[in-house]
Amino acid sequence: MGGSFGGSIKLTGESQYRQALQQISLNLRELTSQMKVTTASFASNSNSMSALAAKSSDLTAKLSLQKEKLATLKEQYASMSQQYASNTEKHNNLLKRYEEEKEKLRYIGETLGTTSKEYKEQEKVVADLGEQVVRSTKNQDDNAKSMTNMGIRINNAEADVRKTENA
Repeated sequence: MGGSFGGSIKLTGESQYRQALQQISLNLRELTSQMKVTTASFASNSNSMSALAAKSSDLTAKLSLQKEKLATLKEQYASMSQQYASNTEKHNNLLKRYEEEKEKLRYIGETLGTTSKEYKEQEKVVADLGEQVVRSTKNQDDNAKSMTNMGIRINNAEADVRKTENA
């Protein structure tokens, strides 16, 4: 059974992106709290030049962080897309091989009988591939959900950038 697929397909590199996003999110929370302090400090004279300059500075910093977060999300999505396409190809090849091995099992059963040694060996190959197909299918489903969630996060980040730009 050389060339076995292994059955486990995961998107790699996600932890580095998660760490970067966590740091950016932490910086955004810190900046948001700083903006609250700035707003509170200048509440009574919110139209003064120094208040407007402080708000502008805070918004510029926030916009910069939000754009960095959006860029990181888009980079991660592009990486995940490439891996997902590769994994989909591997999954489809596994399905093809599984069907071929099932057909071979059927043929052995018809020609040599279901009690032959060859049939029993082929039955194990098909069972193993069947388990790999189940794992691979679950991983494909999980990866598709991850891609969808990443798309949602990108859309939300783009909306945040637009709101901050408008402010």
